[in-house]
Amino acid sequence: MTRLQRIQTVTQQIAEAISSALSMDVTIADETLVRIAGTGCHQQTIGQSLSSNSIYSQVLRRGDEYLIKDISTSNACENCGRKSICTELAQLCCPIRLGQDTIGVIGLVAFSQEQQQELVHKGPNLLAFMRKMAELVAAKVLEVEAMQRTIALKKQLQIVLNFVTEGIIAIDQQARISNLNFAAEKLLKVKTSDVLGFHISEIFPGTPLEESLRDGSEFVDKEVKLWQHGHQHHYFISAKPIVDGDVIQGVVASFRTAGGQIGRS
Repeated sequence: MTRLQRIQTVTQQIAEAISSALSMDVTIADETLVRIAGTGCHQQTIGQSLSSNSIYSQVLRRGDEYLIKDISTSNACENCGRKSICTELAQLCCPIRLGQDTIGVIGLVAFSQEQQQELVHKGPNLLAFMRKMAELVAAKVLEVEAMQRTIALKKQLQIVLNFVTEGIIAIDQQARISNLNFAAEKLLKVKTSDVLGFHISEIFPGTPLEESLRDGSEFVDKEVKLWQHGHQHHYFISAKPIVDGDVIQGVVASFRTAGGQIGRS
């Protein structure tokens, strides 16, 4: 799957928004010359491949912008395999770039003489606008890729946490539980899905985590005796606040029973 195919729904929304604003049709192709978005008649050919000799292939190879005022007489379209059946009159094409790579092409298409005149008359302004739209598409690709990396990293960290034999618990700025590992579930006799968003005092009452959240203090192996489920439990707790600049965003703590055995009172 190409980088643009991963955001196909977004690219189609962008194409439709541009088309609505400019009263012209829009098409977007990825680096393999597959049309991934389109309006008007091009919407019916989403998923199909464009000609390897089309203007889009030239944009991908060279990374250049094109303003074709008359497709029927343009040298840029001379070798296109679909020129004989093409109904487009004029076109403006911009590469979609990420760094040094061209990952796709976005095109503004005129099918009527009125649209053609508009494209020719306002060519430089429309080119500047489409350049910004290409940058928007590229930014969406980066946004999705960053999100995917974050999700993958979160899964990796969760796997690591679940290998840790000590209980791990995290709270947010409001002292609400944001994460637990398997060991913490066993120690506290809860399921993560049941307690996410609960205040720490509701699940782990009497711990010094709220103190760490208030003043940013951290501690190691603080000995704490707590009453839970009608029994007194003896824990060693270590905590470290999560600080962003001068703002405490939450606290992460590890804890274990005094004898190292889960659930002993």
